[in-house]
Amino acid sequence: MTKLTHQPFSTWLLSDEPLTPEEMRQLQEHLRFCQECQQQQGAWLQVHRLFQDAGQVAPAQGFVARWQQRMITARHHKQRQIAWAWFGLCAGFSTLALFFLAYLAINSLQSPLSLVSLWVYRAVLAFSYWNSLAAYLGVIKGLVPGFSIIGIAFLAGFISFLSVLWLATYRQLSSARRVVR
Repeated sequence: MTKLTHQPFSTWLLSDEPLTPEEMRQLQEHLRFCQECQQQQGAWLQVHRLFQDAGQVAPAQGFVARWQQRMITARHHKQRQIAWAWFGLCAGFSTLALFFLAYLAINSLQSPLSLVSLWVYRAVLAFSYWNSLAAYLGVIKGLVPGFSIIGIAFLAGFISFLSVLWLATYRQLSSARRVVR
């Protein structure tokens, strides 16, 4: 017989699916005459018996603890990689900004008078912004009753409380989890 005639019978021998009565009859008839398929069936039955007799193997002592420790180590390693990536990214952007500022400083040093006038202009501009902000807060103080130093202190304290709460939550969520045994 050729290999192609063995194909459905080999598939049926190795399949876990139940065969129809017609397929079972064809398989039994083929097995009576085909030595190769008989050997395959015998080998498969031996393997099947070995799997049934083997049973389940219990994991080695301390397997769960070693696995959990390996997972914790892998998580720490991944967190360390992410932290270094962020550090590298921030350092890269900082270096780029530093080079850009150095370039601007070198270009502005062509004329020291223009550099001095630029800094004076910026100082006056910052001072005018500060005065505008003070005037704006004075208008708000006149419009809103009870807006005083105590109100500003309360608002600053509340914002500080929210900031500390956020930091504590972030630290708690990003810290390593301890495995309870």
